[in-house]
Amino acid sequence: MSEFVRVESADGLAVVTLDNAKTRNALSRELLLELADKLEVLRADDGCRALVLTGAHGHFCSGGDVSGMAAQRTLPMGRERMLVAHRIVRLITGMGKPVVAAVEGYAAGAGFSLALAADCVVAADSAKFVSSFAKVSLLPDLGLMWTLPQRIGLARAKRLLMSARVVAADEALRIGLVDEVAPAGQAVAQASGGQRALAASFAALQWLLPWAVFALAAWLGPRRTARNMRHTFVSTRPAPLPCRLALVARHCTWDGRTPCIAWRKIARVRPPRSFWSNGSAKQNSIRRRSKNG
Repeated sequence: MSEFVRVESADGLAVVTLDNAKTRNALSRELLLELADKLEVLRADDGCRALVLTGAHGHFCSGGDVSGMAAQRTLPMGRERMLVAHRIVRLITGMGKPVVAAVEGYAAGAGFSLALAADCVVAADSAKFVSSFAKVSLLPDLGLMWTLPQRIGLARAKRLLMSARVVAADEALRIGLVDEVAPAGQAVAQASGGQRALAASFAALQWLLPWAVFALAAWLGPRRTARNMRHTFVSTRPAPLPCRLALVARHCTWDGRTPCIAWRKIARVRPPRSFWSNGSAKQNSIRRRSKNG
């Protein structure tokens, strides 16, 4: 069986590499399942304190595997594929450890979504980003309709999603789509250097502090702090990321994709009022006054 995902670990840093040269690292069902399983292992590994996600053969990810989408399959099979992809997004955003995407070449479609699920994006100066969903009348998946506006703002995100134009590395840095730009071929090295330093600082905090302070640090924990920060970021308005993913799965069509007709419904969704505050008391008071008046 081919190995589509490679993991290399050293000094508390894990480099996760998508490796399918034939499809430019497209997200086939087999690759998705393998990636999800390996992310589960890394999340439970206390020796892993930071991750770098990248792609082999000069490209990050070309998006979904079109050949797999063309195959006939039932509605449950299509939704199962979508849920596996959503499982990966939840693993990355809920990892509890910093995740950096190192992008060389193209990050297209679902590959674009996968890169933006990370906490930080380091792009080579040859990198290109494109949300190609509109060209085939599909809804952006893997949380892109949540992560993209968080990075570049709602108005600019709408233009990128609807136009499906290619964004080069220099423009991506200018608009905030990526955090750093590295020379071609050096994205993984630059991302690994920053992550390795972060992992080393976590280790120093755990082992070099005095016992009294260490007890407090162990209770709060640098990794727990990172986990709590990341959970807070993915649970804020306009709607929590898990809520968006659930809606995409609900509107999934027979072949595991989501039509554009659901764009507005998902983009405008808000959690119940009780999710943020108790607004029912005020509404009931207004209704009572209107009846008595």
